[in-house]
Amino acid sequence: MKTLSKLESNKVFHTIKKAIAAALLLLISAFSLLARNDIDRWEPGVYENSVWKYSPGISHPEIVWNSPNFNDDAWESGGGGIGFRDGDDRTAIDPALAPYLRNKFVVQNPNKVEQAQVHSQNSESSDLSAATSLSFGIADNMFTYGRMPSWFAKPLVFQSSNLPIVLINTNGQTIMDDTRIIADMKIIYNGAGNINMLSDPASHYSGKINIEKRGESSQFFPKKTYGFETQDALGNNLNAALLDMPAENDWVLYAPYSDKSMLRNTLTYKIGNDMGNYAPRTKFVELILNDQYRGVYVLMEKIKRDKNRVNIAKLQPEDVTGDELTGGYIIRRDKIDANDYPQWKTASSPWNYKFQYYDPKGDQLVEAQRDYIRGFFNKVEISLRDETFKDENIGFRKYIDVPSVIDYMLVNEIGKNVDSYSFSTYMYKDKDSKGGKLHMGPLWDYNLAYGNIDYFEPSLITPGWRWDYSIYWFQRMLEDPLFSASMKCRWEKLRRTTLTNEYFTNAIDSMASMLDEAQQRNFEQWPILGVYVWPNQFVGDTYSDEISYLKEWILARLQWMDENMVGDCALITAVEGDPTGEVVSVYPNPSYDSFTISISQPAGKKVWIEIYSVRGEQILSVETTNQEFVWKGQNQLKLTAAAGVYIVKVFTENGILSCQRIIKL
Repeated sequence: MKTLSKLESNKVFHTIKKAIAAALLLLISAFSLLARNDIDRWEPGVYENSVWKYSPGISHPEIVWNSPNFNDDAWESGGGGIGFRDGDDRTAIDPALAPYLRNKFVVQNPNKVEQAQVHSQNSESSDLSAATSLSFGIADNMFTYGRMPSWFAKPLVFQSSNLPIVLINTNGQTIMDDTRIIADMKIIYNGAGNINMLSDPASHYSGKINIEKRGESSQFFPKKTYGFETQDALGNNLNAALLDMPAENDWVLYAPYSDKSMLRNTLTYKIGNDMGNYAPRTKFVELILNDQYRGVYVLMEKIKRDKNRVNIAKLQPEDVTGDELTGGYIIRRDKIDANDYPQWKTASSPWNYKFQYYDPKGDQLVEAQRDYIRGFFNKVEISLRDETFKDENIGFRKYIDVPSVIDYMLVNEIGKNVDSYSFSTYMYKDKDSKGGKLHMGPLWDYNLAYGNIDYFEPSLITPGWRWDYSIYWFQRMLEDPLFSASMKCRWEKLRRTTLTNEYFTNAIDSMASMLDEAQQRNFEQWPILGVYVWPNQFVGDTYSDEISYLKEWILARLQWMDENMVGDCALITAVEGDPTGEVVSVYPNPSYDSFTISISQPAGKKVWIEIYSVRGEQILSVETTNQEFVWKGQNQLKLTAAAGVYIVKVFTENGILSCQRIIKL
């Protein structure tokens, strides 16, 4: 006989609503909880109705109580299913702080046991009944222990992945909601296109993190989403460039669950980035938490102010006057969480919308800063409410960045996200010296988009506009013919270039192909294919069914939008010139040094020129009244930009004039 010194269990108890401690004395050695390929079969070691020795926990037993040689003759005996007298217990005991349980058994040829797992036959007992089973993975067929329980399923085999592997160890702690714990994280990543083995060294990242649960309705799912920060050994934030993404310390491990395609968020952020706007970067990974396989996750950037994320000025506590006061704000409209993100209500009747100070948070802003941004939002609403709202100089364009609003609305209309315009809606404002207008974005939280919902009819079907059910801002802007015309022009250009039908089908097929092996393990861990999970509208029997439904829904939606897009592009043509971009030329292209941006419009009229990398990072933003502008290949800090492909956006207060790709050699 051999002693099992340590065996992790994720299902001995359903929850810790009552403080009950239990231990198993297992007479074999400990094994990994990830199955091995050389297991021949599984055999029962302890049945859930086996006879156990137990101490009711009135007092602590001897310190050697979990030793093989401990004499437990004085302990009471009872069948498995030991609990606190609520009618579902095989052996009922009085409530106690820490009952102790022991079970002895013999293992034949322990050197043939490749794995051991502890299970609870019913994890839903209301009083934490200990109905525990033990199973062995055996390497040969020389000995039979007995019949396996009918509910038993073989653990999955996981040794390698084409995705990066994230391993988190909480060292016995429970990951909480809103209270971070310190844990260890390793990432096995051998580079794009290479296979990652569990046996490989975690050379990509190995260090400390603090971690918590995150999400709202998703917290009711068994597959949890986590937020974490990378830290050094002293607990200080440590910027880390994870999985080829720019270095930062704030990250999210998103758990796709009700979205069985597992693509909706990643696809949406790709759309946003490919349109030339910043959206969180993402990487598919497989997660192992405390030696337990947890499935396919998406490691993504958390929305925050950063030169590689929302690239606006950093607002300091001393910035309370002048231009310094006017920018560096990220604001959110979401379900109210007054503890984490204090809110305010706009003063403009009849709407009185609620917004949250997101970054910096409200308690990190001084009174002058809170007063300023509240006052700015009041001006936004007054400009929309007033009869002069269409005026280029005193209407909403004075405060709102129109191109960002149009792009935000188009993405949300493609997906008909149920939360669009009301929840998970972000916006930001830089300093007045850097434009100072309110920009919509970044995009966030689209797991209930693209037809993955069954309770809100406007988001169920492909016809119809989601903005009809939005806050008043967006409906009001659409009353301006120049705004709707700009949207029409932008849509038509995107459909000819970036957002073609082939773009969507190719993007979805590429992502699904990347997940081909990992999704099988994911749905072995979470067997929900063919099963309704709130709030599924469509329930596919296979992963392929889910992918097909997603593509079909999007293509039908695109067709409806093509046929019903608001606005008259000819109106912009009459006012601004050709909206397809022919009024703007960039030359030479490609170029080693500088590019001349020539704008065919009346001299003295303001235009804004923004240059982005293909990853959506803003390189430069300038305002000019000249008909020509020379970009010398430098960023805002006058540092030389790297060679590569860049996107030049030129727009006026009436909308976008041009969006062109250039190549810096």
